[in-house]
Amino acid sequence: MKIRYQSMSLLGCLMACLTVLALTPAPVQAAHNLVTISVSEVTDMAIYGNVRIKNTTEAAQYGKLMLIVFEAEPEKEVKEVLRMDLGAVTLAAMLGDEVSVPFVVDLMLLGDLDKPLKLVADFKSAIGERAIPHSHCSTIKVMLTPEPHVME
Repeated sequence: MKIRYQSMSLLGCLMACLTVLALTPAPVQAAHNLVTISVSEVTDMAIYGNVRIKNTTEAAQYGKLMLIVFEAEPEKEVKEVLRMDLGAVTLAAMLGDEVSVPFVVDLMLLGDLDKPLKLVADFKSAIGERAIPHSHCSTIKVMLTPEPHVME
């Protein structure tokens, strides 16, 4: 009787596991892309750069690219100072397809800044009708004083 009880428990456990698996949604293929931000020149007036997005899947992707600029003083709070819409980006259905989007941050719009800036490129994409539930980002730090330059 004891052996029969154990095998029924095992069967019950197996049925419960199969029921849970049947009710669990199947994983959705996530779109993955590599986002890289670079700065080519920093002057007293502007920051010039480029955002490169590389498709790391074989599915076509499209989405919105944003550039967000933060004041990022060490050991202090981070404050958003500018948000720029860099437009729509489409990646072909080809592994390795790349798109480059240039940008210019007009420092005159930001007022008197003497703190380091952190630039964040944020790409929110979709495959077909499925929005990807996360975005891909890249960051770079820029110093404006004493001489404007990119932090490595």
